[in-house]
Amino acid sequence: MSGCDAAVTRRAHMVAVVTQPEDLTAPRLRGLAGVADALEVRADLVGDPDPHRLRRHFTGPVTYSLRSPRHGGRSAAGPVERRTRLLRAAGHYDMVDLEAVDDLVPELLAGIPARQRRVSWHQPELARPERSADRGPACWRHPRNCGSGSPRWSPHLRCCTSSCRSRESSTGRPRRCCSPGSGAPT
Repeated sequence: MSGCDAAVTRRAHMVAVVTQPEDLTAPRLRGLAGVADALEVRADLVGDPDPHRLRRHFTGPVTYSLRSPRHGGRSAAGPVERRTRLLRAAGHYDMVDLEAVDDLVPELLAGIPARQRRVSWHQPELARPERSADRGPACWRHPRNCGSGSPRWSPHLRCCTSSCRSRESSTGRPRRCCSPGSGAPT
């Protein structure tokens, strides 16, 4: 099989996102079989459903997401309640969505294994901390992978544009790179 043929036979990884309470019904969840590979529960929109019930009706991996208003969600949870819910979710879900900057705190990083973390960013490019026009496109990495001269933008991530310059795209601009240790793809 040639490389072209192999690409044609692959299919995209589909994720169904639960955004309404009626999405949690047994018939809807069972209807995802053969369509969705994974399920994301937007707890900010549907509350905290029983994860055991979800697994009875959906066999793929399940991600817990508690999106705050700052990241385009509707969660009204304060910092303590938010951390409690995210830590509790780590015991029942395959993946827990952590919001860049706000959730990358020692308590959550210690309580949620790296293999279960998904770090996400839902704000415009220009809203990124320490962003400046003279640095060009931003690249974010875990501090253990960065040089000591890299500026920090959170306790657990740093901007490492200079370390990404060798990873240029076809346009000549640096590609975005993130450390697997922070829960994001490289």
